[in-house]
Amino acid sequence: MLQNVGISDITAWISSRYTYCQTGTDGSGSSTTTYTNLVAPVGTRVTCTKSIETTYTASDTATFVAIITSSGDYTINEAGIFKDLTTSGTDVMLSRQVLTSPITVVTGQNYGIIWKVISARGT
Repeated sequence: MLQNVGISDITAWISSRYTYCQTGTDGSGSSTTTYTNLVAPVGTRVTCTKSIETTYTASDTATFVAIITSSGDYTINEAGIFKDLTTSGTDVMLSRQVLTSPITVVTGQNYGIIWKVISARGT
């Protein structure tokens, strides 16, 4: 069985390895596990403010907060967390999420994404 200290260690590793967030305009709900990038990314990746919090067991949640300035007029439908600042051979996308409530932005508008990754035991 995965121990509590193991859960907090996994969370710390996720928080230290992944740093960047980016958004995109594709709202397709496909939940494939083989994506390496957003379907329709816009703008550049931004550095997230990160913290470790407790949801179920001590230090089980890596929280990523990104404040993004829009580079155009569009509707944000997807977001992702990444290892590298730019797409490269070593880049990894930890997760992609299609937004349940899309965000319509205009050039120069700031908007935010808060993402919580919870490490937990399976049942």
